[in-house]
Amino acid sequence: TLSREAVELARQLGDPATLSYVLAGRYWATWWPENPDERLSLAEEMVSVAEAVGDAERMIDAHLMLYMSYADVGRMAEARATLEDVVRLSTDLRQPAQLWLAVAPRALVALMEGNFALAEELLGRELKWGSPMTPLRDETSAARFHLFLLRREQGRLADAEPAVRASVDDFPWYPLHRAALACLLVDLGREDEARSVFDDLAEHEFRALYRDSEWLLGMCLASDACAQLGDAAAAEVLYEQLAPFAGRHAVGHGEGSVGMVDRYLGLLASTLGRSDDAERHLDEGIRLNEQMGARPWAAHTRHDLANV
Repeated sequence: TLSREAVELARQLGDPATLSYVLAGRYWATWWPENPDERLSLAEEMVSVAEAVGDAERMIDAHLMLYMSYADVGRMAEARATLEDVVRLSTDLRQPAQLWLAVAPRALVALMEGNFALAEELLGRELKWGSPMTPLRDETSAARFHLFLLRREQGRLADAEPAVRASVDDFPWYPLHRAALACLLVDLGREDEARSVFDDLAEHEFRALYRDSEWLLGMCLASDACAQLGDAAAAEVLYEQLAPFAGRHAVGHGEGSVGMVDRYLGLLASTLGRSDDAERHLDEGIRLNEQMGARPWAAHTRHDLANV
């Protein structure tokens, strides 16, 4: 409500610089999984306003908002093109608060595409950052999650366990790290530990995974763990909450992507014994992941379909 009022007041003032600030504030204040079209419209206006103002920081914000909006709905060709603008502008500005944006989103996209050599190179740069670049150390949260995703694909998850556990403690406001820990433990065959972490996360219908910009990523990771644990009761809850988001990209900026939501709906439907629904969701997940260029996730989804 306050951000909407701020936008209305800024429009009345007719001051582009003020409008650029409040458009960004509106975007961040309403970054929910339910409203990608509204946020895309805000981002497009923000780009026009920021370019008119000529403020480098506002231009980075604007292009970052546009990149994230495209990525949220799986329009990755446009997201990649816009990301090039984010990298160029951040590199030119050379301010720490923006400089990490020239690295972390590229690592996210490299992991999503299966370019693991580039992801490894970028991860090396991320892990070397010293002093915090953002007030909440978002750059550290992102780097550790990239480590989890990369080592999982490489079959080296044990190497990532200390970082994942540290993130659960260091970033309690990002509960997706708890979901990542559940996946890590079940992948390593430590089912009792995994179930304890998962059961704690599942309390009150997964209320710990609150509806923020990383909700879809956290919920899909929880669904992954749920399916591996064979928890039908939790699968029912997760399926009901995720079903409205079929066709969406399970991405959290700048932590990472786990492909399309449809894959996880398929895993949950299979856990519930609904084979026809599982096949339908997984077929769609393969199509959408391939369309998005998410090769590892298309491959994982094909493997899931073979096991239904």
